[in-house]
Amino acid sequence: MEQGIVIRAVGGFYDVQTQNQQVIRCKCRGKLRLENTHIFVGDRAMISSTNTHEGLIEEILPRLNHLIRPPIANIDQVLVVMALSQPTPNILLLDRLLVIAEYNHLDVAICFNKIDLVNGTHLLPIVYSA
Repeated sequence: MEQGIVIRAVGGFYDVQTQNQQVIRCKCRGKLRLENTHIFVGDRAMISSTNTHEGLIEEILPRLNHLIRPPIANIDQVLVVMALSQPTPNILLLDRLLVIAEYNHLDVAICFNKIDLVNGTHLLPIVYSA
């Protein structure tokens, strides 16, 4: 068995990137399905290869943290990218994302793009303190 990180989860198939950067398409071992184990992108997993590009997820290693929506695990940092114009920024969404990150003790970086499309007099003062 070897360890890898789940990098994609679609329709009961999981792409797991191994330590040597190989991506293996895996299915979940039956016992994990019976235990109703949810597998998230970012989970560290022990896998066994059935051939060079396919395998089975045998075990999910303990998570450092996880979010239910979006379903991701073992998060180091949250990067929020938001346009200042076209579309208009959704400050309530930004607030919600910041609250979720704070609740889960995650570091946050905010990146505003499309600043060239905004007149400087219309920028809202944005203050953030840790």
